Amino acid sequence: MPDRTPNSSFAQPRVRSGIRPGVSLVEVLFSLTVIALISAASTAAIRMMAKNGGDAEKAAQDRATLSIVLNRMRQELTSALTVTELTSGSITFATPDISGSASNTVRYTRSGSQLTRQVNGAAAVVLLDTCDDFKLLADVEGTLSPPANADSAELLLVEHQTYLLPPITTSELSLTATSLVAQTFTPGDVTAQSFKVSRARLMVRRTTTTSGNLVLEIRPTRSGTDDPASTVIDRTLLALSSLSTTAAWVDVPFATASALTIGTEYALVMSSDISFTYTRVTADTASLSQVADGTLYRRSTDGGSTWTPVPVTAALTDARFQLYGRYQTTDQSGTRTVQSGRLKSLLVHIAATFSGKSAALDGGAVCLNQPNLAGFVANNLPLIKPLP
Repeated sequence: MPDRTPNSSFAQPRVRSGIRPGVSLVEVLFSLTVIALISAASTAAIRMMAKNGGDAEKAAQDRATLSIVLNRMRQELTSALTVTELTSGSITFATPDISGSASNTVRYTRSGSQLTRQVNGAAAVVLLDTCDDFKLLADVEGTLSPPANADSAELLLVEHQTYLLPPITTSELSLTATSLVAQTFTPGDVTAQSFKVSRARLMVRRTTTTSGNLVLEIRPTRSGTDDPASTVIDRTLLALSSLSTTAAWVDVPFATASALTIGTEYALVMSSDISFTYTRVTADTASLSQVADGTLYRRSTDGGSTWTPVPVTAALTDARFQLYGRYQTTDQSGTRTVQSGRLKSLLVHIAATFSGKSAALDGGAVCLNQPNLAGFVANNLPLIKPLP
């Protein structure tokens, strides 16, 4: 009988599979899958960490590039002596060189898509190839010129065309170098700053002559009276040859009208520059009191030395005329210049694209020398806050 003890040389060899007795093949495969997934996830996480670290490093490098540009501007602006150009996207200024013995004129501007720096008019050096934005904001301390006055549309200031109540007699008044006719007026738009007379319209004619001129003047009135003073504010001429021999309305423009004071009485004075009675202005005469139309008639026969209210034969007389002008109001939107002003500081905003990624940086510079900005147009200055 053969020996079948464990020590027998005929015993079967034992195989060490590493699998516990009773574990199925499915369980084995599942364990291997889990191990593979964990390994893959760990590898992905490591790669993501490496990528994120690379992105953060790249972003830091991009911001460092912007910071270098900004710091260079800050250094130069801090010691700026004068500023000759300042807009929302450009600045030109003089600054000492590193030794302080001379000065350089430096210009920063965004040209197309590039941010450039130019020194002493030499070729501009590109600081950023793809500059998406470059903005400047100035903090200026100083004073502005007064707001400009804006003219209104031309308006009828005052007129006399006829009386409302009969009986009315129409006549003509002769105009010569010594025979003067005046009509007073006082525009009353109290909301305006001033006004200008732009033109007068007269019902006027000439007789036979074509020489000489019709003369129209704007004068103040004498204190305490309605009589025209001798001072002439505005004066305009119209050739008699342009007048008809039949009375008609004629426009006479004031080409260089002066600004006149609201609420002050003035006079339109009519005459001619010849001594003959060849010019006649139409007038109305009434014997009854009339509704006030904002104008008073005055007449002088001695060249303006003395004036009388009306001819002795009439109770009331007014020449037919219209006076047009423009009221002036303060226009805050008009161009105003810096009368005195100094640049205290400048804020800078830079945005650029690096390898398809956008980066932006804001910074500022305190201008220790506070360069003078007098003469700059305030409307074009990129101000942090408006000047007073």
